[in-house]
Amino acid sequence: MTDYIQVGERFDRNVAEHEMKVILDDGLHRHLLFKKPGTTDQHFRIVTWPGYLTFCGDMGTFTFYRNADMFDFFMGSGGGISPHYWQEKLQAGAGSEGSRAIAEEWDSDSFKQSVLGCWEDWLQGDSLPAPEATEEVKEYLRDNLLNCCDEFEAVAAVREYDCDEAPNLLDDFWETSDTRLRYHYLWCCYAIVWGIKQYRQREEQEAA
Repeated sequence: MTDYIQVGERFDRNVAEHEMKVILDDGLHRHLLFKKPGTTDQHFRIVTWPGYLTFCGDMGTFTFYRNADMFDFFMGSGGGISPHYWQEKLQAGAGSEGSRAIAEEWDSDSFKQSVLGCWEDWLQGDSLPAPEATEEVKEYLRDNLLNCCDEFEAVAAVREYDCDEAPNLLDDFWETSDTRLRYHYLWCCYAIVWGIKQYRQREEQEAA
């Protein structure tokens, strides 16, 4: 799983010299640009209109739909990030599958953990498998699933699973997760919260 803290620390370094430029500020219609002066490296924009917020820039484009004022929605987590919950609000033109596709990616470590989780459930089943059966299943998993190099190979290995000693071992595999949130998506989550804070600090300073 992607380490949220590491992404957050890297984000802080990336935007250490960023400044905010307000291009539009008309109620719920906003257009904010964040970048280091003199360069567009790691720049990003936050654009809102009623019910929507779009993040775009070097790290990709993500559009969310939820509340009339999306700034209130994103700050509802107390200034932290809630990437899994926010992912449900992504608009990708293809329903929930589309939102998962742009926010998640296959992860070999998560896949192996899912396979091993099925293995452990099988070992703890109602009837204790014979030692020779256990070795047969272990060898099958090692040779056919635990050394998969990519998502296509992994999915094929699960679908083609055929081990006589434990025919039902992977029956619940698809209820587990073999993905992780993409680095760019997590960076976007940090950027949105950080950007909103910069905007609200500007409002407070102007009101003082």
